[in-house]
Amino acid sequence: NIPKTDSIFAVREQIANPELRQLLLAYIFRNAFYNRTYPRTATIALLDSLHKHSSSSFARKTAQYMRTDLATLAPGAKVPSFKLYNKDSLLISPKTFEGRFVYLNFMNTQSYVCQQDLEVLKSIHSRMFEVLEVVTIVTDNDFDRVIEMAKQNEYNWVFLHMDNKSEIIKTYKVRSFPTYFLLAPDGTFKWSPGYTPHENFETKYAQVWREYQRDLIRSGNE
Repeated sequence: NIPKTDSIFAVREQIANPELRQLLLAYIFRNAFYNRTYPRTATIALLDSLHKHSSSSFARKTAQYMRTDLATLAPGAKVPSFKLYNKDSLLISPKTFEGRFVYLNFMNTQSYVCQQDLEVLKSIHSRMFEVLEVVTIVTDNDFDRVIEMAKQNEYNWVFLHMDNKSEIIKTYKVRSFPTYFLLAPDGTFKWSPGYTPHENFETKYAQVWREYQRDLIRSGNE
């Protein structure tokens, strides 16, 4: 109920200007989408409701823009295509992994946080490679150095070089490194953004995998 929420917000935050309040609500809803503080589908529904019920035309347009923008990366949305080179100079796209779950991540290997995550990904990949593809898109300028680093550390999964295709960062709305997504076998987002390796990833993914197997059995497509 957007009017009721707006009224509560007005009292709690003591903001008299309704347009300002409703714009703030739109940004709160958008941030909730990225921070996973509220279910993403519900967040999109809230922005849709704000678009319909706001008393401010500017707030309505802002909510509509945010809703449309976020929906492109919402769980169930089609994964945006890309074509990037791997270590063997072969072009790789999301379709390369059709029929598989993909733990897609964006990294800069100069980052200490990314370096830590790579070690955890090594463990995840070694245990789950049969049921999960790990794909790392790196923004490093020197891809040869990344390839050598991966070889020395036995990071035996797919690394792709973003090269000069910065539009991929914008398309996937990558705001920091590392950023994760889980792609479903049908080429849609399962988690967007995804859980990091440190957020009990393996247990959560195991549940996703079991549900997927049950769905296959029910549909007779196993």
